[in-house]
Amino acid sequence: MAGTTETTGATPAGTGPRRRWFGHDLWTNRDFTHLWWAQSLSQIGSQVSVVAIPLIALQTLHADAQAMGLLQAVGRLPFLLYLFAGVWVDRTARRPVMIATDLGRAALLVGLLVAAVTHILTLTLLGAAIVLSMLLTVWFDTAYMTAVPTLVPRARLMDANTRLETSRSAAQAVGPAAGGVLVQVLTAPVGLAVDAVSFLASAVLVRRIRVVESDPAGGRPGVRAVFADLAEGLRFVFGHRLLRPLAIGLAISNLAWAAELALYFIFLVRKIGLPPSLIGLTLAAAGPGAVIGSMLAGRVRARFGVATAIIGGLAVFAVAALLIPLATGGVAVEVAMLMVAGFLMSVGGQVCAINVLTLRQSVTPDRMLGRANATFRFVALGISPLGALGGGVLGVHIGLTAALRVAIGGMFLAPLVMLATPVRRAGEGEAL
Repeated sequence: MAGTTETTGATPAGTGPRRRWFGHDLWTNRDFTHLWWAQSLSQIGSQVSVVAIPLIALQTLHADAQAMGLLQAVGRLPFLLYLFAGVWVDRTARRPVMIATDLGRAALLVGLLVAAVTHILTLTLLGAAIVLSMLLTVWFDTAYMTAVPTLVPRARLMDANTRLETSRSAAQAVGPAAGGVLVQVLTAPVGLAVDAVSFLASAVLVRRIRVVESDPAGGRPGVRAVFADLAEGLRFVFGHRLLRPLAIGLAISNLAWAAELALYFIFLVRKIGLPPSLIGLTLAAAGPGAVIGSMLAGRVRARFGVATAIIGGLAVFAVAALLIPLATGGVAVEVAMLMVAGFLMSVGGQVCAINVLTLRQSVTPDRMLGRANATFRFVALGISPLGALGGGVLGVHIGLTAALRVAIGGMFLAPLVMLATPVRRAGEGEAL
């Protein structure tokens, strides 16, 4: 979507040799490189499925709009289990979790492939497979984010997160287009096979990581222990002077963003009148923006500090979104403004996200990392349906343009909240 030792050999900001994009020591870190390749391959494969699964639903199973909406909704239900995934990951070694979830997702895709070619696939089976796959993804994401600090020194967390996020952003930028060509040439079921192979390759690479982890909890917890751990994780995050305002700020930002996304396509179709091809073009700029934002995250922090990187990233995200309701002046100008908005929103969003992740990893004890990561994912993703619902309600009652302006106005609350909290004083010693 975790070492406990203190970092040594950190170079103060503004001193020492010129910083490389990712850091030479990461390229020679065998264990982290295996994790990076594993995550990169699975992300590329997953982007093929982003195209293949909807096409199977539409072309093979003849799903209507209501069925497609239902598939989207059920696919988000596992996000509500991030908190439990955090408890699980904090109580066991992370590498076996990643291997098991990779193998599980590969098996689900193979099952879908067999069902499709033997003509026994139904929308119910497809929906069940999507839910199970996302459930495994929740556990994998929590485990891999928690594993990163065990593989690299804390002084290199920013470089490590930048490298992981850059490859993820690159996959999202080019993956859907490549997946569309692959599906068109070789059919959607073959696309599922490609994704399954990517998960198998990821499992093999994770298996080659040499770090041996102990079981922190020393056994399988009971129901009371699980909820006690869950409560401890929530208390830690919302009791921490930095993590609490970060979580609240991101929740506000994601709530407003979900409302904006719920209105975006309707606004482009009914108010501006863009055809589907140009709507796709407006979305294309977000991918390169995410790549650039990932690559800039560390440099912005080194130049301006972690607080400015986080708050400034959220501010850029909100300011760029203002271009959406202002897009007027003919099709060419409108598309250009929307592309600039998508590009800058992704740049700001990635600069903020990577710095938040690195700060969170830096200030969280190893035994709490899984729950801290999962709490943030739960807040960021679990609240999004409420934002989407609110955006739709506003659009009906006050009109599309006004509702869009309200949603974008809500984005500005996030950096303002953080400016009023200790986040604005977060220093380099806390972020590295």
